[in-house]
Amino acid sequence: MVERSFHDLFDQLQIIDRKEAITEAFKVVSQTLKALEKVIDPDQFDPGHGLGHLARDLIHANLLAEENLKPKDLYVGIIAGALHDIGCCLVDRYADKNRAIKHAEAGALLWLKVSKELGLGRTRSLLIYYAIAGHTHLLKEMRVVCDDGQARVCSPYCDLNEDGSPRMMFWFPRMVDRLDVIGPCFLGRHFLTLDKDHSDFDGNYYSVTFTEHMRPLLREPAEIQADPNGRTLREHLALFANSQNNLSVYGRFDGPVMQKYRDKSKEQALKIVQAFTETKNLLMLGKFHVLSAWTNMLITEKINLIPVTRNYVLSTWTNWVENNIEPSDIGSMANQSLESKFSALPEQTKDCWYNVFAVCLVQYRLWRVDRMVGLTALEQPHLIFPIIGDLRDYL
Repeated sequence: MVERSFHDLFDQLQIIDRKEAITEAFKVVSQTLKALEKVIDPDQFDPGHGLGHLARDLIHANLLAEENLKPKDLYVGIIAGALHDIGCCLVDRYADKNRAIKHAEAGALLWLKVSKELGLGRTRSLLIYYAIAGHTHLLKEMRVVCDDGQARVCSPYCDLNEDGSPRMMFWFPRMVDRLDVIGPCFLGRHFLTLDKDHSDFDGNYYSVTFTEHMRPLLREPAEIQADPNGRTLREHLALFANSQNNLSVYGRFDGPVMQKYRDKSKEQALKIVQAFTETKNLLMLGKFHVLSAWTNMLITEKINLIPVTRNYVLSTWTNWVENNIEPSDIGSMANQSLESKFSALPEQTKDCWYNVFAVCLVQYRLWRVDRMVGLTALEQPHLIFPIIGDLRDYL
């Protein structure tokens, strides 16, 4: 599969125009989720890649469909963008370290099986299969020692044409995925993944534990590399935010619509990163003044200025994580476990995080407005899907 370019199948694909591409793509997404409805258990996903992530992927697939792409790229890209993580119900996202068939490839294989029931035909099924598998965006060959003890090599997918131009059927799903790893929602998602120790990936695999990852540190790359405890959550958030530009290997083909949402989410993420250093200004005697944290909201909402306790901030944060970021039983259980782990952190560390939680929730309100306005502006947004329901409910 990796060794084949699939250019021949792309040439055979018949999609007349953008309208057909968008309409048919979301129809296929809905049919696929309907076919999986009796098979997928939301609690089989890890809490960072469950229903909430799937819903936001569908929102972003709607919004990014406004990019000026070739109809064939748009058709394949929307379907693969919306469904790129369905493999997480078969393979844990953080088990990728020891697998050649990772969550992306597992999702592609699951799609291929389901597509036979949809009657799409070999050409469409294989192109979507290929785009789902390629969404993880490997930059080079990677040697993996699998759980059976055998070493295997994972290779990048053929995501460029011979002239170096992008094959957007691959890049569209990656853009969809990237929009949920920057901005306020990413902090909630990543917080949920800390319920269990695991290995994460940012070019290399590194170990993640709750206590070490919650340290409010932001260091230079050399310091991070020298630390046996690895990267912190703050550093992870900053890493993703700072790499969001058209000069990076990941964002070099981002179009104007992607840039609009990407850059706004990046701005929101960096405000959250900065909030770690503002504790002394905002937290006084166990309370902070809402005005300082909510300045950006004054242009859109009238706010009652009241003192807010740490307990109120924490309960509001946990409610948001459970009701918006991952509204499933697995999300609820992880959230409850993390509350207990959070309470055991040093007081100075918790003081930083109370402020960060508050600023994140403010930035989420701005993020939510952007998405709602974007969906409203679409001529025909596709909002209701099996398993998920109405996407607006997740906002």
